Amino acid sequence: MFFKRIFKKPPPPEPVIEKLGLEALNERVNNLGKEKLETAKPTFNALIDETAKVREMLLDDLKRLAEAKPAGDVYPGLLKTSAEAKKLLIEKIARALVNIERRPELSTGALETFDGRLTKATNLTTDAMVIHGRYVRTTFGLEFVAVESSLRRLHELTKQIHTAIEGILSNIRALGSLSSEINSQMELISSVQKIQDDIKSLESLFKETEGRVKNEKGQLKQLTSSEEFKRAVDARQELKQTELKTNRVEGEVISAFSDISRPLRKLGKLISSGRHQMDREKVKTLELCINNPREIISPDKKISVAEELLRETAKLIDEGKIELDERERRKKLERVRKLAARLKEFKRRLELLNQRLEIQRRTLEHPIQKQISELEQSIAQHESDLNHVKISIEELDRKHKLTEKEIEDKRVKLEKLASEILGTKVELTF
Repeated sequence: MFFKRIFKKPPPPEPVIEKLGLEALNERVNNLGKEKLETAKPTFNALIDETAKVREMLLDDLKRLAEAKPAGDVYPGLLKTSAEAKKLLIEKIARALVNIERRPELSTGALETFDGRLTKATNLTTDAMVIHGRYVRTTFGLEFVAVESSLRRLHELTKQIHTAIEGILSNIRALGSLSSEINSQMELISSVQKIQDDIKSLESLFKETEGRVKNEKGQLKQLTSSEEFKRAVDARQELKQTELKTNRVEGEVISAFSDISRPLRKLGKLISSGRHQMDREKVKTLELCINNPREIISPDKKISVAEELLRETAKLIDEGKIELDERERRKKLERVRKLAARLKEFKRRLELLNQRLEIQRRTLEHPIQKQISELEQSIAQHESDLNHVKISIEELDRKHKLTEKEIEDKRVKLEKLASEILGTKVELTF
C-alpha cells in the first residue's frame, strides 16, 4: 500500500478554461481561418505546381504520340482504327487538361469549382483511355506508355489535391459554421436588448398615461360635484320631461287620425273615382292625414286646410256620401268634428313645447357639458391605450423570456462547438 501511494499516477491536469466574449471569439475564429489557409497554402501550392509540371509533360507526351509512327507492320484495318483512336484519345485528354491549367484561389467557391474541374478532367481522361487506349497501345506502344505513365502520375496528384481541398474546405466550413453561430448569438443578444428597451419605453408610457387618467378623473370629479353641473343635470331631466310631453301630444294626434282613418280612406276612394271633387291642396292634406298625420301639425303646414278637410269629411259622413253603418257613422262623425275643433289646440301645445325644447337644448350647450364630455372621451381613450400597452408589455415579456432561453441553449452548443474547433475549453462571457 505504501509503494502504491508513492507511485500512484497523478490525476490529469484540469483543462485550462479560456474565457472569451463573442466579438473576441469571432476575431479568434477569423484569425484561425486565416492561419489554417496560410498553413495549407505551401503544401497545396506545391501540389498545384507539381500538377502543372506533369500536365506539361503529358502535353509533350501527347505531341510525341500525335507524331508517332506504327511500330512495325500493322494490318491496314487495324492501322486505320488505331489512328482514329489515337486522334480521339489526344483530343479528349487535351480538352480535359484545359480545365486544370489555372491555379485556384484559396476560397470556398474557387476550391469547389476547381475540385469539380479536376473530377471532370479525371473522368474524361479515364474514359478516353478505356475507350481508345487498347487500339493505341497495340499500334503506338512506346509513345502510348509514356502518355499512360504521365496520366497515372496526374491522377495521383489530382487525388492528393482533392484530399487537400476537402481538408481545407472542411476547416473553412467548420469555422464558417462557428462564425455563423456566433453572429446568430450576437443578433439574439441585440434582440433581447431591444426588447428590454421597448419594455422600458412602454412601462414609461404606461406610467405617464396612468398619471393622465388620474388627473383627468380628478378634474371630472370636480366638475360633476359643482353646482353648475347639478343645474345642468336638472336641465337635462327637464328636457327629457318636455320630450315626453311632446311625444304624447304627437301620439294623441296620430291616435285621433287613426280613429277616423276608415272615413278618410273612403273619401280618398270617392275622389279617385271622380264621385267627389276636391282641390289639389286638400288632396295632398288628405294623403298626410291618412299616411303621416304627424305632419299635419308641423310648423310649416297650414292648419286651416286640414280643418276645412275635416269639416268637409264630417259633412259627407252626415249626408251619407261616405258610406258607414248607422252606429259607426255617428261615432266617426263625432270624432271628425271633435278633431277639427282640437287641431289648433294640438298645434298650439306642440309649438309651446318645441319652444321650451329649444330653450332647454341651448341651456344644455353650456361649456361644462362639453368639458365633461371631452374628459369622459379622453379617459376612455387613455384607458383603452393602457390596456393595449399592458398587452404589448406582456407579449414582449414572453418574447424576452423565450429569447433568453434560446440564448442560453445556444450558449451551451456554442461553447461545445468552439471548444472542439479551437482545441481548448471555451467559456463565453456576455
